[in-house]
Amino acid sequence: VRAKSLSLYGYSRPTTPNLERWAARAVVFDSAYAPSSWTLPSHASYFTGRPHRELRVDWLQPLDDSVPVIAEAFAQAGYRTGGFAANWFYTTRESGLARGFAHYRDLRRSAKQLLLHSAPGQLLVSRHPGHYDRERDVHRKDASVVTEEFLAWAAQDSTRPFFAFLNYFDAHKPYATPPGGHPNFGGMKTAADGYDVNVWYLDRELGALLEELERRGTLRDSWVVITSDHGELFGEHGLQGHGNSLYGPSLH
Repeated sequence: VRAKSLSLYGYSRPTTPNLERWAARAVVFDSAYAPSSWTLPSHASYFTGRPHRELRVDWLQPLDDSVPVIAEAFAQAGYRTGGFAANWFYTTRESGLARGFAHYRDLRRSAKQLLLHSAPGQLLVSRHPGHYDRERDVHRKDASVVTEEFLAWAAQDSTRPFFAFLNYFDAHKPYATPPGGHPNFGGMKTAADGYDVNVWYLDRELGALLEELERRGTLRDSWVVITSDHGELFGEHGLQGHGNSLYGPSLH
């Protein structure tokens, strides 16, 4: 998710009405830049507090256990720790990001997921790192599923504080039509239109999540941090996608 496409940051399409509403009682960082222009090194930096150049992490290299991670610190302090991830390429247990989480939900259990996470499946589908063209065929987890997993886990024990990580994946190619109705941004004619619709959907789900946490009383003594691991390019500087440059739309 890039700041350039959020109405919270002045974008002309109303993509983030809920974030705007919640921002009135929060702190908004105008100059928030991701540590990298793709998923794994950015998450590794978020979890360790280290620049990714100091970490042994790459397209085919998961985060190792040489540096402590924030979930371990919370667990040692007596917190429950739970991770809920939708990106099945770079936030699964195999990525190294699950360390420190007592509970971690990533892949949906299905025959297709099992096949594509086998060595033959990887050769069949992923001829190069970062290949996402068949996401919708492998039971992609939309935002509502991630939220439901988290809320069910959070409700299991009210005696201890928790640290939770939620990874949403909807504003990522291919831009599937989100469940339920959505605004007709540009008639969904371009990739950017589909992207904006999914940003709007994520905003809707975040609004519902925050409302439920407030209803439960959780927000009274909680910090909620909403950020992004990278942005996206839609023709700026002659480029598409991410992980291919360090231009503003990829990092801001």
